[in-house]
Amino acid sequence: MISLASISSSNQVLVELEKNNKAILEKFDVDAYTNALHKWVALSHPPSYKIFEYVISMPMQQNGSTYLCSDGNYREVWPYVNFCLGYDISTTFLANLQAKFEGITLSYSLITSTPSIIIGIYATLPATA
Repeated sequence: MISLASISSSNQVLVELEKNNKAILEKFDVDAYTNALHKWVALSHPPSYKIFEYVISMPMQQNGSTYLCSDGNYREVWPYVNFCLGYDISTTFLANLQAKFEGITLSYSLITSTPSIIIGIYATLPATA
């Protein structure tokens, strides 16, 4: 039997998970970034050097490769991350993060590791003309 109470409870779990994921992704840990960048500098700036990773939790996978969101829609990994943030990770998130760095170009990658997603942040020296 499906009850309104059980659906409401389940939906609240999804809402909390999405809020928590957004908070994780929007937290800027200055010390962690600084420590990793010291290592990057000591290694003479290797390209695409991982300086940080965000680990977020996923709801249970549904329909093969999609995840149920609190709005009742199923999304694949990237759209799920964008849904949690409320904006696009490839543009707004990276631009907001990049604005905190000078003389360093950032990039990112996504690794799915059920039940988590790992978003790696990488440092590279800016291209010179």
